[in-house]
Amino acid sequence: MIRRLAAVASAAALAASTLLAVLPAAAHPLDSWYMKGDGVPVASLSKVVPLQLTLPDYDQDGKPGRTLKRTSKGEAETDKAKYQEWVLRNPGLEMDGAGSISFWSAMKDFDTERGGSVTAYLLDCKDVGETCTMVTKGTLALANWSGDNDGWVEHELVFDAAFHVFASDAVLAVRIVVNNASQDDMWFAYGTLAQPTHVHLPVELVPTTITLPTVTVTVTLPTIISTTSTTRPTTTTSTTRPTTTTSSTSSTTTTEAGGVLPPVVPPPSTTSTTTPGGPPPGDPSAVEEPVDMDRQGLVVSGQITRHAPDAASGAKLELSPLQGVAVGFRTVAETIHSQLLASVLLGIVTATLAVAGSGRRKPPDSATG
Repeated sequence: MIRRLAAVASAAALAASTLLAVLPAAAHPLDSWYMKGDGVPVASLSKVVPLQLTLPDYDQDGKPGRTLKRTSKGEAETDKAKYQEWVLRNPGLEMDGAGSISFWSAMKDFDTERGGSVTAYLLDCKDVGETCTMVTKGTLALANWSGDNDGWVEHELVFDAAFHVFASDAVLAVRIVVNNASQDDMWFAYGTLAQPTHVHLPVELVPTTITLPTVTVTVTLPTIISTTSTTRPTTTTSTTRPTTTTSSTSSTTTTEAGGVLPPVVPPPSTTSTTTPGGPPPGDPSAVEEPVDMDRQGLVVSGQITRHAPDAASGAKLELSPLQGVAVGFRTVAETIHSQLLASVLLGIVTATLAVAGSGRRKPPDSATG
């Protein structure tokens, strides 16, 4: 077993060196994908080296590997018994140059005298099983396909050089058919450690442009209103000039029948001074202390008693404003009463004198007249 694996590795290294010598220079480096045995007639391409040790009967026809019958339709063949395809989904690759396929095959029943003809197509498909566009192809035809080897033999099939871009949403496909020019049907081996059939392509990744959806972001910033209010201090100056109120009442003498009343002593001048800032005289807001006239000795049996200043003691009569007003009203009333009485007496005297004068006058003498 170890000798067999060493022989396989040696053969693979020789094939790789031969391929590099045969293939023309490519604009892109070669990249490889292995052909898996996970489907008939469509399988997949993978970057993973196959590790399976035994070759399955993929198409269940009692023969090892995959049997392909001859066809004249080429890439348009739809008979599952006449083509095998491997696909790579979403490649996103740009190809520039010539690729190739390294594959293991044999004539039917491992015949060593017949010739064979195989064509491989590189396709760009919308999806698996849908419409495909051929990018390039290659054909290998040999008069004695197996030579003296009665087992699996490895061959290299080279694609024509091409430039192509495989989109990221497309499907890259490799299809193999056996042409009618072949002298018999053929067997193919792949997907094992001993028969690692694979494809080489001069490709590189296509830069992917991602279009992001437009997102509109509306940012509403809070409105900040800065208000500076400067209030100057207000100084109010109120100046109240001192007010002096002087009340003066003249002395009046009233004569009544039977005697003379004592003279009415006018109350002393009352000076009311309002201090600055205080309420002015007569202000209704001013509060005046009630006067107890009886306590002051001014009211006796409903009559006003006038007090003359005591000359000996030098005492002065002090009256409050309300008391001065009361005395003033009384004095005015007495003055009016005296004037009315004098006027009445004067009228009576005048009338009496007039009557007396008229009685003394003699009537005119009618005889002498």
